[in-house]
Amino acid sequence: MFHGVAITGDWSKPIMLRSLDDFKNQFGAYSPEGSITYKYVAGLLSSGLPVIFQRIACKNQASVRWVKGIPVIPEKDPDDPEKDYPRAKCASYTYGHSAGADVGTQSDIEISEKWGGTYGNNMTVNIKQSNNTYWLNIKYRGALLEKAKIITFKGSESTIEKNMQFIDALNNLKLDRVIINVKCPINEETKQYEYDKFQIPSSEDDMTLSGGTDFNEDLVKGELVNIYNTISDKILYLPKFITSGGYTDSSEESTIGTKMKELTQLRQDCRALIDLPLGTTLEEYQTEASKYEYTQFNSTSIIPSASIAGPWMYMQIGNEQEWMPPSFVYLTVVGNEVSQGKKSYEPKAGTISGRVYNVIEPEFEVGSDVASTWQADGRTQINPIMRLQSNEFIIAGNSTLLKGTENEINAFQESSVDLAVIEIRRFIYNLATELQYQYNNSTAFEKFSLKTANYFEGMIKQGALSDYEIINISTDDDPRTLKIRINVLVTPSIKAIEIYLNVAYGSVELNAGGEI
Repeated sequence: MFHGVAITGDWSKPIMLRSLDDFKNQFGAYSPEGSITYKYVAGLLSSGLPVIFQRIACKNQASVRWVKGIPVIPEKDPDDPEKDYPRAKCASYTYGHSAGADVGTQSDIEISEKWGGTYGNNMTVNIKQSNNTYWLNIKYRGALLEKAKIITFKGSESTIEKNMQFIDALNNLKLDRVIINVKCPINEETKQYEYDKFQIPSSEDDMTLSGGTDFNEDLVKGELVNIYNTISDKILYLPKFITSGGYTDSSEESTIGTKMKELTQLRQDCRALIDLPLGTTLEEYQTEASKYEYTQFNSTSIIPSASIAGPWMYMQIGNEQEWMPPSFVYLTVVGNEVSQGKKSYEPKAGTISGRVYNVIEPEFEVGSDVASTWQADGRTQINPIMRLQSNEFIIAGNSTLLKGTENEINAFQESSVDLAVIEIRRFIYNLATELQYQYNNSTAFEKFSLKTANYFEGMIKQGALSDYEIINISTDDDPRTLKIRINVLVTPSIKAIEIYLNVAYGSVELNAGGEI
């Protein structure tokens, strides 16, 4: 899951994408100038990973209200009333007619691209008449995007009657790509259209939309820290990894990475992949990464899940080359492994499972001394992306950003252990939602324990678990609540992870717990 800019597309909510064609159809086939969003999404989809993507297209986007699919936003920026409100502007074309020397051109119909962005500048519209039927055609670079019938007249209507029916039809026309705004004047007293001042377009030529602009790339970082909240709902969204899509924060607050960590701590079922800025030097890497470290103060405290790899890589993406962040490198490795039937929680490190493809050159070379320092006990754990003697690149670490104590190593410091527990939490929560409206009885527990045991047996075969326990700890005091304790022994850890689950009538509470 990540957010970024695009040249078009719905920005009201996160969208699940399963193929590159799906992304192109909804958000366009290239990025706005200066953005790597398209290459980032395209690379993940091409590697076999589905993507939850939300487009950023407006200032204060997280607080924008949507009414019938249309954003309600101010026209002028309250911080600078001389300027328009920062957003991706919609390209448009306005049909009009000459209303005489005193009035000039009277606007009749404004047709606007729906989502804003430069995509709309390559769109055309035309209104064609075939016998008594009027059609609206919407095209993109000559290819038909959408076709809709506006109205069919009987043939006996007067001009005013036709205008009334035509306007009414336009106001009730629902389209995927454009918004229609009738510009006919309205009488201030009657609040009705002045139908005699409207004219049905007579030209059947393709009319080009213009004025579409993309959201300012410089404003994206300011939106990221607020918009992550849109995917906090565990019923609606199931992200496994959270990234910033290549946007990084070099400020002292480190707000983007911190917000991603907070989201993983809230959800307890996903991992934040944090990127340091392109240009961070080898000497600065560990200091900058330490800003995102976290600690588990006791064995039952809930903690976030995050990791950092480095450095950035100059890569071949399709027919182009681009500097791509370490999160992208890691996820493409995950995608390649998953496409071969392997699991996302299996270690993505080493010459077999951590091999990186399509690298042209790294931001800087990581040798054995640096790799040892980045993976040293007691220091911030960074997963190196480094070149082997064979000239292949690999991810050479399997660590999270959890800071261990001097006396013992925490199981969640292992990335694969942490991801395995995340996967278990996801499975348990999703299964529990199926039982949340069922009274606590033997049937409910049997169904839960059978499905969970089958799932755990599969993880044992994959080498992710060594053993498990599923214990019904419900009481007679509250017969409508199913309470379960689950103990799992995660490989290669020698410690068990304890998870508590309460399934009440209409709700699910998952206490993620920690080590026992």
